[in-house]
Amino acid sequence: MTFSLYSRIIHRSASPISGELIVRELLGQPTLLVEGIPQSGGIVKDLWKKGVKALPKLTKAPNILLLGLGGGSVIHLLKKRWPKARVWAVEIDPQVVAVARTYFGLDKVPGLKMITADALNVVSRHQAGVEKGKFDLVIVDLYLGKVLPKFAEQEEFIEKLKALLTEKSVLVFNHLLDQEGKRTVFEFEEKLKKFFPKIKTLRTVSNELLFVYRGK
Repeated sequence: MTFSLYSRIIHRSASPISGELIVRELLGQPTLLVEGIPQSGGIVKDLWKKGVKALPKLTKAPNILLLGLGGGSVIHLLKKRWPKARVWAVEIDPQVVAVARTYFGLDKVPGLKMITADALNVVSRHQAGVEKGKFDLVIVDLYLGKVLPKFAEQEEFIEKLKALLTEKSVLVFNHLLDQEGKRTVFEFEEKLKKFFPKIKTLRTVSNELLFVYRGK
């Protein structure tokens, strides 16, 4: 097998939900871009390498809920750390799910259930096995390109996420640090403090991960 030394587009499509989807390949490694914003591979994978490494010890077979799929870079990293993990991945855009299956090997991941649905409905109505007090780890990464749905930072949604956790669970939010994100991230952190006693952050040039703990 030979790899090109230059980045090349191996997939391009238009989604009515997410907008333009592009998969670029460099040296055999794919990267998903939504409206020009990386959603997996490259800097996104590097971000989640640091994020997964920063997570505390969980059970040997944790239940993990991922809200927002992208190309699923974080799923491969989570399964590497916890091979027996059971992962529920919720993605609103069926075209993103199709791209993830085709180009990012998610069909080969054991213990993964991909759910094509609105994360708000899944969390609010406890659909598709998403039940109260069930998850050891919940990751919220709901950006469509660089747009974050308004509900994702509202107190009502945070309260519903809290109901999914046990006292030992961890909740992680991915927050972009573009111009708007830099302005709102502190405000969001203060909002989280109303619901959780312990918050840690991990900041990179482009993102901030907020690690939220239900118990002290």
